[in-house]
Parts: sequence; structure tokens; C-alpha cells
Amino acid sequence: MIIDTLLNLPPSKNKRRIMVRGKPFQTPAVKVYRKEVAYTLLKYKDKLPDNMKIVLDCCWYKTRSTQDVTNFHDELCDAIAPALGLNDRWFLVRDIDFVVAKKTHKDYGKVWVQIYPLEAIK
Repeated sequence: MIIDTLLNLPPSKNKRRIMVRGKPFQTPAVKVYRKEVAYTLLKYKDKLPDNMKIVLDCCWYKTRSTQDVTNFHDELCDAIAPALGLNDRWFLVRDIDFVVAKKTHKDYGKVWVQIYPLEAIK
């Protein structure tokens, strides 16, 4: 099974947590993002095998040229894993392409993700 979906850009690794009295907490942006991803991927929950490597092919439509797509990987995996009922230890994230999109572009601030088991490409 191959899942094709278009998601919003996740919060950057640098903006995932805030410190309150010396303890880390998730930012509200992270909570909202994870709910959005869970809702988008709801129909695919438990459709992929749990004990196999899962590939995430990503095409990024960045909002600024200074954004580093590797800073988005952690939150993307942390949002997709519970939404699909998987463990993100088994994820292989591959950046196929990235584009600095103009505000008028239909995919501005989005990431196109194709999710499938690694065995599907052998």
C-alpha cells in the first residue's frame, strides 16, 4: 500500500519545545500540527505493517530559502507515527526535492509525502 498525501510544513525542530521552569513542553503549534496530521491520515491507520521499515519520500515547498528541511524531519515522523499506529524508529525519510515556493503557489508551506513499506520497492 502506498499513501500519497499533502501536509502542512511541520514546526521546525528549533520550535518544537519551550522551557517552563526548567522542564520542556510541546508548543501549541506542535499539538495543532499533530492533530491535523492524525485527521488527514485517519483512514490509513493500521494499514501498514508495524514491524517493517517504512519509507517517507518528501517533496518540500518551503516558505523561505533559509529553512533547512532536515529540521522538519523529527516532527514529521513524530506526527505520522501515531497517526498510522507505527513506531517512527523504522522510518526512512528521503528528501526527493525542495522548492522555495511563492506565496501564490498552491502548495506554499506544504510537504508532499509518499509513505510505503521498504519491501514495496525491492
